[in-house]
Amino acid sequence: MDDNTKWIIVGIIVAVIIIGIIISNKISDLKKKIVEKDLQAAHQEGAIRESDLLNERKLSDKDLEIEKMIASAKEIANNIAQKQFADWKEKELETHRKVIFDVAVERAQAMLAEWKISTEKGFRQDAVTRSMGVNFGKITEHLVPFSEHLQTFDPRDVRFIGSPVDLMIFDGATQKKSTIDIYFVEIKTGTGQLSKKQKTIRDAIEGHRVHWKPIIVPAFKWDVADEDEENGEEPFPEL
Repeated sequence: MDDNTKWIIVGIIVAVIIIGIIISNKISDLKKKIVEKDLQAAHQEGAIRESDLLNERKLSDKDLEIEKMIASAKEIANNIAQKQFADWKEKELETHRKVIFDVAVERAQAMLAEWKISTEKGFRQDAVTRSMGVNFGKITEHLVPFSEHLQTFDPRDVRFIGSPVDLMIFDGATQKKSTIDIYFVEIKTGTGQLSKKQKTIRDAIEGHRVHWKPIIVPAFKWDVADEDEENGEEPFPEL
């Protein structure tokens, strides 16, 4: 049922109520006149005829029916009015909810945009700083064999392996000494600390848990003999 139909029904009901009130007033007036006439006739004749009493009783019954109709019409009109008000209230509330939600979303987006602008510069600077730190560390690891920290070693004996430690030094290998020493080197800048894995490697070395394990592959053969093999010497592993 659309809004126009509902308002038409309400108008009809209100009209019925008004007509009922008018009819009730007319009947009341008519009843009073009849009663007055009957009373006059009774005074004149000395008695009230039985038919007049019956008519009066019928009029009273009609009054009760009209009153019931008016009460029923009022109740129907009140229910329709309450339903119309409830629908209007819910529609208005939903409209206000949507407006508030849209305003909140717009405000949140504006605040997010402001936050991005204010923090983007800091993020970029932090990224540049981190990148410079990583690159500086890598450059340091490759140049440290030629630094004063390893000046007691021949740079040709130093091998960069990167992980889990930075360098291995085969001290004396290039000069083909009969005895060489092997060093595991981890380079840290500033207040850098060893990782858990690096600490376990350090403990293994200090605990003399370092082993030599040759692997022989029978089907594999070098195409070109090493210089050490040509001289009849035991070849040193390629570094």
